[in-house]
Order: sequence, then structure tokens, then C-alpha cells
Amino acid sequence: MGIEHPYRRTVRPSTNGRYHFHYVKRGTTEFEATPFIRSAVAVQKDFIELFEYIEPSDRNLSAFSIRTHALLVRTCIEIESNFKAILKSNEYPNNGKWGYKDFKKIEVSHFLSKYRVIVPYWRDEQKMLHPLKNWGEEKPPDWWSAYNKSKHDRQASFHEANFGNLTMAITALVALISAQFGTEDFSPFPSQLVFNGPVRGFDAAIGGHFLVGFPESVSITDSYNFDATPGNTNIIFQNFPYPLTDPVPPPTGRPR
Repeated sequence: MGIEHPYRRTVRPSTNGRYHFHYVKRGTTEFEATPFIRSAVAVQKDFIELFEYIEPSDRNLSAFSIRTHALLVRTCIEIESNFKAILKSNEYPNNGKWGYKDFKKIEVSHFLSKYRVIVPYWRDEQKMLHPLKNWGEEKPPDWWSAYNKSKHDRQASFHEANFGNLTMAITALVALISAQFGTEDFSPFPSQLVFNGPVRGFDAAIGGHFLVGFPESVSITDSYNFDATPGNTNIIFQNFPYPLTDPVPPPTGRPR
């Protein structure tokens, strides 16, 4: 049982429940991956630097400014770019008009709602979030709506681009990068963990500023079942069978 050929830009556990990331480089070239990874890490760094002005605390979730708005828009643009890359890599058919109706389908392939992310340095208590918990449902999560509202009408929705929604968006990007590449950052050097203190069930996310918890309750049928050791060079990747964006409508008029 299990899936014998991994999907492109898709991390899943093996049938024994363990995660291996050696195979990631077999299916994605450095040229394809590093622009997304570098941009995501840059966003993480700018978010951490924001802590110099906004204390990472539940009391400040409603705080908003030009900085939170700019970083929210930038973060969500990165999220959109990653969604498109996943779908395009798997040859998902699209008419050129991308939106949530397309992106929400990635829940089925990547189990995004099961990802957990720990935010560093939170004052009140350890901040563990499920930023994509409702991803795939008909209605997008609040932080995604806040991004679209504040982007299209900043005058009326500026307050929506607050620290709370920004935090959710940042951790969503961390989860999305992890769902594609695991902890493989395509760097020739070993990654350096900035977040101090090991947490059971979590790994240092790419960039070293967050901890990520990969999905734990994936069925054996949906898990990978192939040799993921570094020495295996015969791994064959496949496309995930995403459904069509716009089903063909039934013919109109009288049948002939």
C-alpha cells in the first residue's frame, strides 16, 4: 500500500510515519526552488525585525501600520506565487485567472490544514498556530480576506492588515514552503537554527526562525512508499491529479 511515486513539490510521510526529504532535490532543481526559498526567508527576517517595534504578544494582535500592511501584502504575494508553482509543476489546467478556488485544491494534495507552526519569542506563552486550518473550505481564512480587502481598498480596510493577520500569513508561508521542500533549503551549507529550544514533534523550518510540525495523521494509503534514501537515483515523480478548474458545461439547445 502507499504511493510508489512522489508528487512534484509535495512532501508526505512514508508509510512508517517518518518524513524523509532527500528525494526533494530529485524532483525540483535548485533553479526552481531557491527563488521561492530565498524570498520566504527574507519575509521571515523582516517579520522578526518587526518585533523591535511591535512586541510579539496577544495584546498587540490588532496593531496595524504601514509596515504591517506592506509585509502582509508581500507575504501573501509570495503565498500566491508558491500556490501557482505547485499547480503548474503538476500540470494543473488553468485559464490564466488564478484565485482561491484554484489554491484551495492544494489542501487535498498537501494536507495544509494539518501543519502547525510555532512562532518564536512570543511573550504570553508558546505561540503554536494552525495558519491553514480552514484551507480548502468554501470560505477563505480571515487573514486571506484581510489581505485582499486591504490590497484593493486600503482606505476602508487598512486596519485589517494588522499584526494578528500578518502573523497568520507569515506562518502560512512557513507551512507552505515546508509542504513543498520539507527542511531541504538547497543550500550547500548546513542550516543554522536561530530559534532556541527543541520542541517534541517539531522541526526547524527553512530559514531557522520558526518551528514546523508536519502532518501526523496521514493514512497509509496517502503516504509515500518508495526508497527515499539518498543513494536512490531512480525516483520517478508524477503529477497530482487536480480536478479541472472549470468543468465543461453541458450543451445547450435541442439535441439533434
